[in-house]
Amino acid sequence: MVEDRSESSQDVERIEERYSEKNEAFLISIKEQCLEVANEHDAQSHILRKKHNCFSIPCICLPIVAGAVSNFIPPEYGFINAFVLSASGVTNGLLSFKNYSKKFQQHGEYASRYSELAAEISTEMCRGKKFRQPFDVFLLKITTKFSNLNSGAPMI
Repeated sequence: MVEDRSESSQDVERIEERYSEKNEAFLISIKEQCLEVANEHDAQSHILRKKHNCFSIPCICLPIVAGAVSNFIPPEYGFINAFVLSASGVTNGLLSFKNYSKKFQQHGEYASRYSELAAEISTEMCRGKKFRQPFDVFLLKITTKFSNLNSGAPMI
């Protein structure tokens, strides 16, 4: 038989940390860092997307052009076709090695995650103090998310 010990145990009333100017300034600094890093990841994503497109277009077009004009090239200029196909192979190899498509997607994803965290902070901070989550709970949640984002984000 299980004893009911609830009568003998004492519940301690939880004392929560209140919002102060210092606490709010700290949360706002995290929000600003999130927005700054989100912009950096967004810019890096756009750069990597351009690089991906610059290598992808020749990988697609060069073999098509080489195949279309191969019947019209005189035999003594056959090296042109070989050169074009070799250039296509090199650009395809660089594209695969650098993996720009995966990198630009990762940076885009982290840009949105950082922006999401900044929006979460902004939303909580615009509410009246009596309607906000307890500061210590909210701080733990935000700093954990921020730390996880920082540890998992790709290098800029």
